[in-house]
Amino acid sequence: MALAALLAAGATSQPAAASAQDDLNLGWQAFKAGNLISAHVAFQRAATAAPDWATPAVWLGAVLLAQGDRPGARAWFAAA
Repeated sequence: MALAALLAAGATSQPAAASAQDDLNLGWQAFKAGNLISAHVAFQRAATAAPDWATPAVWLGAVLLAQGDRPGARAWFAAA
């Protein structure tokens, strides 16, 4: 019974990306589609997975700017 519950939970969750590049790609697709929340989540995962990589930080800044969060965007642009 517990195995069935775990399998059911896994079937409804999104699989984890294999790398920061995968998360960046997911974020870009979400951003292009106008889904800023999903883009933010994916870019955040990419930034966490590869903190020395500037690209996710730039895209996080772009998402926050699109959401009207100028101070947050500025912080990510500075981090990049």
